[in-house]
Amino acid sequence: MSAPGLPDLRLRAIELNARRLADAVLAGRARARRLGAGTDFEEVRAYAPGDEVRHIDWNATARADAPMVRRFRQEREMPLVLAVDVSASGDFGSARARRERIAELAGLLAFSAVDVDDPVGLLLFDAQVRAWLPPRKGRAQVSRVLRAVLGQPARGTHTDVAGALGALERRVRRPSMVALLSDLQTDLEPLKRALLRVGRRHDLFALQVTDPTDAALPNVGRVALEDPESGRVVELDTGRRRVREAYARAAAARADALDRRFREAGVDRVPLDAAADPVPTLRTFFARRAA
Repeated sequence: MSAPGLPDLRLRAIELNARRLADAVLAGRARARRLGAGTDFEEVRAYAPGDEVRHIDWNATARADAPMVRRFRQEREMPLVLAVDVSASGDFGSARARRERIAELAGLLAFSAVDVDDPVGLLLFDAQVRAWLPPRKGRAQVSRVLRAVLGQPARGTHTDVAGALGALERRVRRPSMVALLSDLQTDLEPLKRALLRVGRRHDLFALQVTDPTDAALPNVGRVALEDPESGRVVELDTGRRRVREAYARAAAARADALDRRFREAGVDRVPLDAAADPVPTLRTFFARRAA
């Protein structure tokens, strides 16, 4: 039995680490400023098909002897919706459980949104949707998100990312930033279509929390491996090189198939080792998005 107050101490530790990560990764900036039909002038540029006639700058057009338009900076509110995988595979980790890293990443992103007064929502899923928190503003929402992620019991026989994205699409009608946090141990067949659908309406990206054993088996002799979601047990002799090589080939083939689906859907995917420092990778990723 856990000591009294231990869950709150764990929550506080995760929350503090998420705040630290947010400060280290984003340096107080939640996201790139978006360009659109706002009121804050940005620049004058050449007219392009699809630009609104009312944005033509006639003085600049006369000087350039070519159609020129004014572009404005859009500062409207942008909700953040976190789609978080809480399946049983998240409780596994050769060095650290994926669930804790996923919770920290959820907190990092939630802090980055509330810092600029954007609302944050949460959808928890495994084989089905387990919880839904509609987008809300404020620091208290970060704590609600972390409590939900850490407090959700691991259950279900598989992870259905495509189904979760479909459920999110039905719930979130307003264009939003959508962050998928998962190990992506899911059926790949319907994944591309789901990514395309959600990516058409929302600014979608995925942070994939991985473990070294996803790609390669360590040489530790004969072991019994249990799938945490299905409960199926398989005995393998990891001391045999052929066994390790076959596992690595299958893992590489699956990784290639996953990468191809995200690439063809035009959705960013960032692999992050659950036990490694995520700051350098995330800093590069968000700087590229900001650019």
